[in-house]
Amino acid sequence: LQLPSLKLESQYEDISDDEDMGLIPVHVQDEPLFHSPVPVEVRDELVVHAQDGLTEPSPLQYEPISDDEEDQNIVSQHNPSSVHNRLVTPQRTVRMEKRRSPDSHKQYNQLQNRRRRARRYKHEVIRSIYHKFSVTKVKRILRSMNIRYVNFNVVGHTLFIGMKDDRSRAQLEQMLHDNMFTEPHYYRLYPQ
Repeated sequence: LQLPSLKLESQYEDISDDEDMGLIPVHVQDEPLFHSPVPVEVRDELVVHAQDGLTEPSPLQYEPISDDEEDQNIVSQHNPSSVHNRLVTPQRTVRMEKRRSPDSHKQYNQLQNRRRRARRYKHEVIRSIYHKFSVTKVKRILRSMNIRYVNFNVVGHTLFIGMKDDRSRAQLEQMLHDNMFTEPHYYRLYPQ
C-alpha cells in the first residue's frame, strides 16, 4: 500500500511582526489542511501502523533541569511563537450553597432515621414469642405463610412485625392466632 504524496496548501497569510501580538480567535470551518487526490471515503479508511516496541531514550535525549530557569513561564512579547505557550492555571470554583455542619448533619440524619423507623412500625403486629424461636426460624415460618412484612424485629420475648398498610396488618392479625410462636408450637415444628 503506497500513500499518495500530500501537498500542503498555504491558504492563510503569514502573521506580520508589526501587528498587535494579542491572540485573535480564528474560526475555521471543516476545511482540510491539505489537498489529497485520494477521495474522502478512502482517506477515512487509511491506517497508519506504528512500531510496537518502545525504545529506551538515550541519555543525550534528556534535557538537564536547572533551578535558574524561574522565568520559564513568562511570555515574551517579542517572540510570536511563544504566544501559544501561556501558562493556564485552573480557576477555583466557589460553592454558593451552604453546607451543613457535622453536628447539624448528624441531627438531620437522626431525625430522618426516626421518621423512617416510625413509618416501618406504623402498622405493626406484636406477639409474644417462645425464647427458642430464632430470627431465621420465625422468618422461615412467615415466608411459608406468604406474609410480606416491611420490618421484622425480635426483642426479648416479643415479636414485632411491621406491615405496609392497615389492611395487610388486619389480615396478619387474623392469620397469626394466639397459639403461634408458643412453646407447644415450637416443639410441634421442631421435635427433639
